[in-house]
Amino acid sequence: METQKSTPKTKTPAIYYVVKGRGDVQKKEYFEQVFADENPIVAREKAFLFYQHYAQILHDEGIIQLQYSKGKNPPYTEEIDLKNPHQAQIKYSTDFAFDNGIGLYMVVKKSIVHLKIRNKINDRYLIHGFWNLNLNHLIKMIQGLTIEYAYYERFKYETKNYVSEKEWTYAHDFKVYKTILSTPFDWENSNQLNKIVQDPVSKDLHQEYLDCIANGGRTNNAYVQTFDLTFILNNILSLFNTNGGYLFCGIDPLGRSAWELFDVNNTPYLLKTLNEFITDKLGTVCTKKIKMSMITVDKKQVLVMTVPASSQKMIQTQINKKVIYYRNENGMFQQIVNNQTKPR
Repeated sequence: METQKSTPKTKTPAIYYVVKGRGDVQKKEYFEQVFADENPIVAREKAFLFYQHYAQILHDEGIIQLQYSKGKNPPYTEEIDLKNPHQAQIKYSTDFAFDNGIGLYMVVKKSIVHLKIRNKINDRYLIHGFWNLNLNHLIKMIQGLTIEYAYYERFKYETKNYVSEKEWTYAHDFKVYKTILSTPFDWENSNQLNKIVQDPVSKDLHQEYLDCIANGGRTNNAYVQTFDLTFILNNILSLFNTNGGYLFCGIDPLGRSAWELFDVNNTPYLLKTLNEFITDKLGTVCTKKIKMSMITVDKKQVLVMTVPASSQKMIQTQINKKVIYYRNENGMFQQIVNNQTKPR
């Protein structure tokens, strides 16, 4: 009796890779190219080769062009450089073409717990993007690269010579060290992670902040312990309307830090969200008058917003009423405004 030989089962990898972009510029259709292998590092290499080749075709056909700012010289090469999209603006041949450029993603096939969070099957993590990248995209890339390495470490996958130790500076001295698999992206020369908080804090000003916190006064000092955008906005308005002052986010009047408010991995995103919210509510002119700085208090990060006094009272419209926020020694309070009441 003949026995049938069983076909050995191919080991299913826990992750695979996808390159996503536009398949038809005019019809605005997406394409996705999948790369999978029992050895994920092989799939990764193939994905990056396709990714580079596709970007080169788009560049050669004039569909995308790298436009560098004044004073920056583009690389002297005909080969498109995947390291530099963050240093140049990418222009497409039509306004609507490639509005999300090309992205290379790691996709989860087997869920694991990473940093106490369990990801889901089919979750996608961006590990390289080729478009006009902003701060949020860069943060997502860092998160994607971090979870990617966690998979290689968890399942003991071959990493070849791609393991790399990276340091990212988010704002001033916010340094985050991560082990990742290297990609063709020039992180060392990317300055976008440091855009939100730009003004350096001198030693004298830092001491002034600490003195204000130690004093605990509330007339010209506001304290916010939770990332409540509306509450932060109301405190800003109260300072505008009461001779200006400092708003401390992440600490209470007794100097106790709310350590969960600003974590180094989330701080850039939170600052960007806060900046966009304030701009939306107060406008660009008012927002530019507010200076943001990060300081360290008892090894915890605290955001300090310096708010000038406003020459005109800033009235906030709420449901069926208008409100002006003020401050006194007890903190923030509000005054309802009607046709008969004038702001004090």
